[in-house]
Amino acid sequence: MEIVKSSHLRPSNRQFSQLIKAQGPAIETRELQTHVTVDPEGNLVLGGIYESREENVLVGIPGLSSILILGQAFQSSQRRAFKSELLIFITPRIL
Repeated sequence: MEIVKSSHLRPSNRQFSQLIKAQGPAIETRELQTHVTVDPEGNLVLGGIYESREENVLVGIPGLSSILILGQAFQSSQRRAFKSELLIFITPRIL
């Protein structure tokens, strides 16, 4: 006898943003919706939620980096790139 469970999944990945407002921290949400059929004790991997983020950081010596023309000699700029993928592993169990 085979038991098949049908699920409607809607996982949410909430993150606190680095931006803090007067009402509290902002929350970033990533969601995935799907309809699947999985055997009992079978494994399911949900993926496909990608995030790509870039930052430009300006670092300088306080005071000297703000001088009009000479300030550029006392500062540096860095560009950073971040990539991530959200994977959700599910193993259904019938209780």
